[in-house]
Amino acid sequence: MGDWITRGLLVARGQIGAYWTKLFGEYDLNWIRFFSQSQRDLKFWLFGIAFFALFRACFILLYRGDLSSETKTHHFLVTFLNGARYDSQIVCYCIVPSLLLSIACGFKDWAKLAEKVRVAMASAFAITASIICVLDVGFYREFKDQFNYMIFGIWYDDTSAVLQTIWKTYPIFWYFLAIGVAGGVMVWGLRRWLQRGLLSDERMEFCRPHVAIRIVLTTAIFVGFVGGIRGSIGRRPAQLKDAATTPDQFLNKCVMNPVKSIVYAVKHYNAVMGGDGLKVFIPDGDLKTAVKHWNPDLGVVNNLDNYLQRVAVGPKGVRPRHIFLIVMESCEAWPMYEEYTDLKMADGIKELAQEGLWVRNFLSSSDGTMSSLSAIITGLPDAGVVANYQPMARRDFPTSIAPIFKKLGYRTKVYYGGYLSWQRLGDFALNQGFDEVWGGAHMQSWSKGNEWGVDDEFIFKFVLGKTDESKPTFNLIMTTSHHPPFDLDVEKYIISDLPESIRSSCQDDVDFNRLAHYAYADREMAKFAKEAVTKNPESLFVITGDHIKNYYIKKHPDPLKQASVPLVLYGPEVLRGLQLPDNVAGSHLDIIPTLVELSAPKGFDYHALGNDLLVPQSRFAGVARYRVVTSDAIYFLKPSGIRTYPLSSGISRANLAWQEEEVKLLHDTIHGIGWWRIKKGPRLD
Repeated sequence: MGDWITRGLLVARGQIGAYWTKLFGEYDLNWIRFFSQSQRDLKFWLFGIAFFALFRACFILLYRGDLSSETKTHHFLVTFLNGARYDSQIVCYCIVPSLLLSIACGFKDWAKLAEKVRVAMASAFAITASIICVLDVGFYREFKDQFNYMIFGIWYDDTSAVLQTIWKTYPIFWYFLAIGVAGGVMVWGLRRWLQRGLLSDERMEFCRPHVAIRIVLTTAIFVGFVGGIRGSIGRRPAQLKDAATTPDQFLNKCVMNPVKSIVYAVKHYNAVMGGDGLKVFIPDGDLKTAVKHWNPDLGVVNNLDNYLQRVAVGPKGVRPRHIFLIVMESCEAWPMYEEYTDLKMADGIKELAQEGLWVRNFLSSSDGTMSSLSAIITGLPDAGVVANYQPMARRDFPTSIAPIFKKLGYRTKVYYGGYLSWQRLGDFALNQGFDEVWGGAHMQSWSKGNEWGVDDEFIFKFVLGKTDESKPTFNLIMTTSHHPPFDLDVEKYIISDLPESIRSSCQDDVDFNRLAHYAYADREMAKFAKEAVTKNPESLFVITGDHIKNYYIKKHPDPLKQASVPLVLYGPEVLRGLQLPDNVAGSHLDIIPTLVELSAPKGFDYHALGNDLLVPQSRFAGVARYRVVTSDAIYFLKPSGIRTYPLSSGISRANLAWQEEEVKLLHDTIHGIGWWRIKKGPRLD
């Protein structure tokens, strides 16, 4: 056996020696072919780096209003240099086929094939990257981020409605015409650019007789490629957590190119959806320990439902006869603040808040409509697993809102202004225990709505007609009007100019039509609440938004207003004498326990993850996906670390009610619980 191994090593060494001699032979032309072709690969790489750098510069210029006022010149330099690491990774992968053929040219004359493959790969890169970059510009406009997990929404969403909305909102024809022209010019230019190497024939001939020079150059090519494909010459390659290198959040988002952003989005999606997705939130996979660490009084935990079990303390006043949980499409909280009063966008919800209760420090569970709606319906967080499509969601969860209120004697109903087939909402709601599910087709002729559903006024009119005053009802209402393409007749809600008090601090291109759609949805909701409470004074209205729309008229909105949705409780009889704790903060997960504690008799058993927002606590925390808000700070959880923003200039990070380590543990534990309960069930063993 030893002899065979020895012979094999000798043969291998002989072959390597033969190839080495062939490649670096003193007067052999093979190395010249290899070096000539590898220079063309280097030019391909330089083109790719320049392409992404140009896109990054245009992107920053286009959205320059999102730059921090404290950004310095050197921050731009850091952004471009750090971004080049991720650009290099993408371009190097595109170079691999032609580089392999360049290496083959060192042993055989495959130069023509190498040139054809290189031009084909460079052309494909130029056209594909151009399309992706243009789409990324639109994606950022909607989500204030480069491509992330939200790109998978089109897979589960109503694809036809999404495409129609894109077609109406953006000049798609002109975009793709521009891509076609630019792509054609780039392909033509690349063919000429890649015809020759960087060095002239005379300079390459100088290298032929010098074996040492050829060895150095060849080594530099391979070391450079390895460093380029890793995005680093250090001990580890460039990673997502390395992107945040400046104090400017917008510049940090510009570091990653759109192609690399898609790669990370796919990796994250696969990780969360896979069998080991729990490790995205609990790296060691030990959910038992995480739960016990957060709730040490619980003892041995083998069933998650035991951890989620609660006992109601009894109603705080008049038990609500009708509960209307209104989830407003893309309803952000910033228009409710006093500085925007003259816009008159949110007069309706502000009036309800003045007569009721407004939780200002409040977050939506997710950045998507269905993922937030799923959290409200199931009482479980958006852990990225698309709950409405999971087998475990074919029956209701113990935390689901409908069966809890059915046990309390309420008739449970869902009203959605769009298609009930959208993201299988109709079936999902029935699976989660709702008695009745109504969609836009029941409310109005589709010819009078748009691709996303009927106008809000017809939704609320239908709800009023279906409310039987003789029986207690729980009603979940999802509106549709404040949604692209913003094509409703809302002329009477449009203002012509910005108030003088905020004009200087606002963007230059405010979309007044968009603001008018917000105002329309706001007025119709408030009109409904006033009419319904007149008919039945013992009604309770809970108004929130499904998610933020990432549209701000101010150039530099403060972090809380940028990230929060409203939570307004309105019901003069039900809420009489009640007040919110001074330090209250919450998220969608806190809606269920708050409503149950207003409705349930003492001793009623139920399950929930959140907190009753009307009961004083030493510390509140509203937990959403990758965000947490407390009474004195808002936290953004990123792979690069936690960004903490105190909500008052007089508060230091050291004096915050929650420290960053506690916030991360709370966030990860709650989302780990949600992931496990939706994917695996209640048993932990």
